[in-house]
Amino acid sequence: MSWDWEKLKQQQQGKGGVPPQMEEIVDKFKKLKLPGGPLLFVIVLIVILGFTSVYTVKQDEVGIVQLF
Repeated sequence: MSWDWEKLKQQQQGKGGVPPQMEEIVDKFKKLKLPGGPLLFVIVLIVILGFTSVYTVKQDEVGIVQLF
């Protein structure tokens, strides 16, 4: 199977050529502003802590209570 290198180069140029650099992607995320961003972050953090703080022990298991 032979490759048509010229056709491949034309397709790559049509798609924008070189993919964006990492700095450009980071800059886009820095410019992204969500309304209520800090409040949303706190709520998500509380939900994650709530779900990871409780563990249910089944009837056929043995549980140990550890207090720190």
